[in-house]
Amino acid sequence: MAPDRCSTSLSSYNHVTTEDIERLLKRCPNKQCALDPVPTWLVKAAGSTMATILAKLVNALLDSAVFPSSTKHAIVTPIVKKPGMDLSSLSSYRPISNFPFVSELLERVVAHQLTTYLNTNHLMSTHQSAYRRHHSTETTLLCICNDALLAADCGMVTLVILLDLSAGFDTVQHTTLLDIFQTKVGIIGTALNWHKTYLFERLERQNLMS
Repeated sequence: MAPDRCSTSLSSYNHVTTEDIERLLKRCPNKQCALDPVPTWLVKAAGSTMATILAKLVNALLDSAVFPSSTKHAIVTPIVKKPGMDLSSLSSYRPISNFPFVSELLERVVAHQLTTYLNTNHLMSTHQSAYRRHHSTETTLLCICNDALLAADCGMVTLVILLDLSAGFDTVQHTTLLDIFQTKVGIIGTALNWHKTYLFERLERQNLMS
């Protein structure tokens, strides 16, 4: 687990190259948002020409510590969770938020650099399995089973408490998250300001075609 006060820091995110953007474009799915000016497949087909433009745009946004308002506008499509559910009940739907392509590209750039920083400085909790490479619910179960077996060998009783939060991400207070970023993870300066603009003043509207 991360220490109470982080001894290292990340004050800004590094610039990306055209080659970096080209690699990201190859891994991006061809899905698109109604707010995108051009289809995603066309952006990817433009190759290095579009990658050069996007690299300059991403670097400018990283330097200015701004996540533009236009990229924080989501188109929400309600999807039925399971066939046969009551279509008149709001709880039967799962809202799928679709953001502009540039928004998701910028997120991928920052997520990669942030994850690298956390892993390099061993700031990720050893017990975290979600949203982490080479980890999953399977690694969580293996850890719990191993701890239970070790406890049984020592003649101890194991008690497991499971907490399932509905829409768990919605319970996270952004101010608390930013405080943890600064004090326990060492995100400061331009990097911290970028995350502030990313979290606040987000907008959404329903996809009228759904």
